[in-house]
Amino acid sequence: MSKHEDEAQKTVVACAECGDMYVARISPDGSIRPVGIVNCTCGEGDLNQVRNEHSIEQ
Repeated sequence: MSKHEDEAQKTVVACAECGDMYVARISPDGSIRPVGIVNCTCGEGDLNQVRNEHSIEQ
């Protein structure tokens, strides 16, 4: 595992178009990399981090 991956945190992201959810890594600079996929199956590439009142901010 690279140092960059060590700094990234796992999160849940949702597609802005269809709402499908995926596990992703979010790096300290805010870039999102889905785990196991390149883009959503609907073809839209806009994935947003899912947040709720239980999200942990560090």
